[in-house]
Amino acid sequence: MSVQAETSQIIYLLGPQGSTSLLRWDGALEKTYDCGGGGFISFNAAGACASFGYHTGPGPLPITVFPTPPVAVRLPGDAGPRVVLPADWGAVSAGWSPDSARLAVARVDPPYPTADDQPFRMSVWIVEADGAARLLYRPSPGRGLPLQWSSDGRYLTGVEVMAGDSILHLLLLDVASGRVTDLGNTALPESIAWSADGRLAFVRGSGRVTWRDKEIVVRERDGSERVLTPPGFVGFAPAWDPARGRIAWIAGPSGDGSGYFEGTGVGDRRVVVSDLAGGTTEIRCPGRVVEGMRWSRDGETLLLLCRRPGATSDVFELWLHRFNAHGGPAAVLIATGLGWDDYFDRQTGGAPSLSRAVAWSRAVR
Repeated sequence: MSVQAETSQIIYLLGPQGSTSLLRWDGALEKTYDCGGGGFISFNAAGACASFGYHTGPGPLPITVFPTPPVAVRLPGDAGPRVVLPADWGAVSAGWSPDSARLAVARVDPPYPTADDQPFRMSVWIVEADGAARLLYRPSPGRGLPLQWSSDGRYLTGVEVMAGDSILHLLLLDVASGRVTDLGNTALPESIAWSADGRLAFVRGSGRVTWRDKEIVVRERDGSERVLTPPGFVGFAPAWDPARGRIAWIAGPSGDGSGYFEGTGVGDRRVVVSDLAGGTTEIRCPGRVVEGMRWSRDGETLLLLCRRPGATSDVFELWLHRFNAHGGPAAVLIATGLGWDDYFDRQTGGAPSLSRAVAWSRAVR
């Protein structure tokens, strides 16, 4: 089960086969929350959900039709879901804008592929509040990955793979004009973070190995870019301070992977916090390696995912870093024995996302 969204009252949880539950901060659990029968569900930060599905037709290929479930949506306070796009429309991804006013949908268009190695013809659509759907973008044949809205609802980011190419390209789509900007190659489509004022932080690089060819880029509202990672270092998992506009990311030396598991060399990871005016702070877990973090809503604390170097069981711990410790220790151990060992990828340096694995009241209220 994973955390899909948190509000000041409710935690939205996603379970197997698209099942959804609501957990209140007082511990009360609503085991079944119906968002439609698509099998895949997305939530925005307000708790609005959309359900969709992938190809449901029989194999083997060739595919002559592309059956998909209908796209259904449900807003907080609705008695149940409602269908906004019919079955067989070809929707394979859907997500609400931050204000729950519009839905972004990725669609597979005909003609459909007749072999596994052939590209899909995909398009991106915007479904307005009145149900009208308009085409936003139709790329060259290839394959696309999930869309993500900017905090102000003006932009979408998506990852595109062109036919015959294995490189992922990060695209920025202007929702009003349809203008598309290629931001270059990216390897970690989940390492994208929008600030509340419309700045975009992302990871530029290639491959999924986290200790090589990964740099943090901030794109300003005027379109200018700057790289935050210095030469000889990598950066990933950017996150914005919701209170002060600072940005934090996981940083470490770049290299060939030597020493990662033991926490030396490329494994010497820490959090870097930047005020984007030249001031930076490094934060570490005592005797541990930092693999993830989350900001509190007031920007006064960071929740840290720390790894025990060389450990093969009980790999991860949760620590709390306090920027104003008032004479006490800045870093405090708060949880061990998390049971997340299976989510640790020693081959790439992948670790669980604290936004998906943990519901944290201090992040939303």
